[in-house]
Amino acid sequence: MNENAPYTPLHISSCYSFGHGLLTPQRICREAKQRGHRAVALADRHNFYGMVRFLRAAEREGIKPILGMTLLREGKPACTAYVLDRRGFVRLNRLASKPPGADPLPDLLSDGWDGLALVSEDRSVLRSLLSAGSRGLYVQLTYGRPFRELLRLSGELGLRPLAVNQALFFEPEEAAVGDLLRSISLGCTVERLPLNRRIRAESRLVGRAEMERFFSALPEALDSARALAEQACCDGLLPRAHVFPRYRNFSEEQSFRLLRRLCYRSARLSGAASAYHRFRNGAGPAGGGAAPLQPAQAAHLIPLPKPDWQARLEHELRVIRSRGFAGYFLVVREILQGCSLTCGRGSSAASLVSYLLGITQVDPLRYNLDFDRFLNEQRVDPPDIDVDFPWDERDAVLRRVFSRYRGRVAMVADHVTFGPRSAMREAAKAYGLPAREIEKMVRFYRCGEQGRIPSYLLEAAEAVRGLPRHLGTHCGGVVITPGPISDY
Repeated sequence: MNENAPYTPLHISSCYSFGHGLLTPQRICREAKQRGHRAVALADRHNFYGMVRFLRAAEREGIKPILGMTLLREGKPACTAYVLDRRGFVRLNRLASKPPGADPLPDLLSDGWDGLALVSEDRSVLRSLLSAGSRGLYVQLTYGRPFRELLRLSGELGLRPLAVNQALFFEPEEAAVGDLLRSISLGCTVERLPLNRRIRAESRLVGRAEMERFFSALPEALDSARALAEQACCDGLLPRAHVFPRYRNFSEEQSFRLLRRLCYRSARLSGAASAYHRFRNGAGPAGGGAAPLQPAQAAHLIPLPKPDWQARLEHELRVIRSRGFAGYFLVVREILQGCSLTCGRGSSAASLVSYLLGITQVDPLRYNLDFDRFLNEQRVDPPDIDVDFPWDERDAVLRRVFSRYRGRVAMVADHVTFGPRSAMREAAKAYGLPAREIEKMVRFYRCGEQGRIPSYLLEAAEAVRGLPRHLGTHCGGVVITPGPISDY
């Protein structure tokens, strides 16, 4: 082991450990770089909410990111798992998808932890995990806390000790902000915050000299930390291109052949183009439940394509194939099937393929709409297909999507943050102000009369403003992935 290798902070919790941490992933990476660290680890509680921001910030700062997660059991830390490769990332995603109170040990014991390193200071957790193997398993020794008993346990179990600094803040004065966040989370005043829930002084990020001084009698614990930092790898976790859902289990080539067949079936009837053919066996653009149209009605509502429709269709299909978007069009079509009425809009209305699939209702040839505005081979962004459907059918659409793409679909989450009013309101409440005074402070803050607010309260509100508070669910946002959603 290289004794001159720099110390790596292996356990920093961010503000995405709601009510527990206060540092943004961007600040963690920026501070780590300024303090001379070549790598830094994010280890939030039972989530990867800050992961994307963390990986992108680390890339900007030119430091190595290490991704960890503190797994909880009955609300208390059971162990911290560190990602060594993509297998470990997928494994942790699946564990994080379980309820926070669920015991992660049965899954780890049954499926193992390949691709992960597990670090714990819980005796029962370590003994249980050891029954499934010792590889990648460490006894955690924490800066600022006595570790004699844990060192004895390390020898008894034959597991290597590993030194960590469980950091929640950088500067000493930031501890008060952490106590404020915990008070807000627990619904109590700062004055009544239990001692065991207050942020400890040793939760400050310390430097290499302090770590080496604290663990001077146990250099092997620092060696284990260095080894883990070198072994951990997050390469390839953030895709460099957009990830699109896969239609059924088709390959992209199979999807393209089906897409082409559907378009021609919709466009041709007795060797001639006919928009009526789209409605001949269906009940509307998306195959819904309305009554079929008569030929005269269809011809009136949906104009016939121009004679050069085939050249235009082949051009669009060629571009869609080259960009690998055939499956995407089929997925959108499938989602809309079963809706009584839909309305495709935006730039996708310039696509003949969208028109023939029933996604849009405007003939792009009749109105001379330019397909290249929607999609072309030089465009970097993926196609954006906007479709409206009745508001009272939303729940039914979501149920169909979740049924059709089971295991590959999830609702989009919102990170609800402290806004100006909630920051002042919650800070004032945590400092014990009566309701009338709280409303007065909120009014001053909202109206820009900061000079009438006590400085300690103004500083507290500013410190928490913009930090995430809890999760919310987007009203209609859905993500569909090609494989199991936990793989992404």
